[in-house]
Amino acid sequence: MFKNPIFWVFLLIITWLCMKNKIYKNGQTLQLTENFNLSELHSKDGSDMSAEVFENLVKLITKVQKLRTESGLPFKVNSAYRSEAHNKKVGGAKNSLHTKGMAIDISAPIGTELREFLLAKRENWKGGFGLYSWGVHLDIGPERNWNA
Repeated sequence: MFKNPIFWVFLLIITWLCMKNKIYKNGQTLQLTENFNLSELHSKDGSDMSAEVFENLVKLITKVQKLRTESGLPFKVNSAYRSEAHNKKVGGAKNSLHTKGMAIDISAPIGTELREFLLAKRENWKGGFGLYSWGVHLDIGPERNWNA
């Protein structure tokens, strides 16, 4: 059976389908960009994420990586993808873009060089930009800005 090439083709197709349609589990260290890996962007409760959420997360983190590269400063991710359960637990908005893998919270306290850099980029960010005392929320949803 293992010498049959059809078996290996079948196994390859099944593996591809699982990776495409199944879920990415917490704890993987898949490097998504130069400075960000999947485990630091994953829901803190260990829930699985769908392939659609994963694709959104890759789009988001690709944009965030451009900011990271331009700044030359480290970004500490507070939160990115959140499962529905984890989002509810932390008091996130009911239709939060975090649950779709489309939002990230970055620690950038008042008075830090990173905060000043991100504020300077606010007008050019295509999506949501929220400013908080602890840092910045970025998302790839509709364009809007807010201070909390």
